[in-house]
Amino acid sequence: MKILITGGSGLFGQYLNIELSRRHDILTLYNNNIGNCSQYNSNRISITDKSGLLNIFKEFRPEVIVHTAAISKPDLCEKAGSQKTYEVNVEAAEYIANLSNEFNARMVFTSTDLVYDGNYGGNLSEDAKINPLTLYAETKIKAEEKIKAAADNYIIVRIALMYGYGLNIATCHFHECVNKLKENKKITLFGDQYRSALSLIDSARMVREIIEKNITGQIINMGGNEKLSRYELFEKYCSVAGISREMLVKNSVKDAALAKSPIDVSMNINKLKVLGIVPKSPIESMKEIIEDYETGR
Repeated sequence: MKILITGGSGLFGQYLNIELSRRHDILTLYNNNIGNCSQYNSNRISITDKSGLLNIFKEFRPEVIVHTAAISKPDLCEKAGSQKTYEVNVEAAEYIANLSNEFNARMVFTSTDLVYDGNYGGNLSEDAKINPLTLYAETKIKAEEKIKAAADNYIIVRIALMYGYGLNIATCHFHECVNKLKENKKITLFGDQYRSALSLIDSARMVREIIEKNITGQIINMGGNEKLSRYELFEKYCSVAGISREMLVKNSVKDAALAKSPIDVSMNINKLKVLGIVPKSPIESMKEIIEDYETGR
């Protein structure tokens, strides 16, 4: 298939470039940083450039659009402000949904587990209560609504916390913590905030599998099999990497006084499994991440 990827130089986008290019014809879009887009058919463009996007659709004629481009961290959204964040995260998504309709393409939109209400013990299905606590999560749910209204052929994927090594300039909390452990520094992690964490490698594979199936008009939770705190996640990493768990310091969300941090947005992924898409276990994923890094992805 011809697949257009937005946010191709981002943390997740670079893994999508690798995974989707193995079996499909991709065009990956980036803006400020090129990342690994230089290794693929790519184009530099701002996601808010409507005429530029229209020209790309006319020239490439994608069959599938994987829309990941966004101001993707809550703190960056607050820094950018409401107007700019809505322009990038909501209005651009709506425009791409309209283009997908015009060009008879399927749109895959990467949303977040942070749209859910995290006060009810987790195991949240796709119809669970919505309660976005940050501007980032708020714009993701607004984008979902716009896409459902504009596009006939869409898939919304609510992705859990992703972990792994950032490629090129991209980084994430997991990678930063691993670097500290390698420097023999202790790391402090929340032990009472839960998500269905999923590796970046596995996330890209699962998006590919979703694309390759005849699925449309669906919201799908995409997460791991286990409900884990960040502390528990790193316990598993330490067991695989041969690092003492004494390097881990457990902290509480309540002690950190983070009012905008949900307690438990672990997800029910039964719909994903019914489709035949099954995540790897955290231990399997940790082994894969370490092997992937050591072989120099």
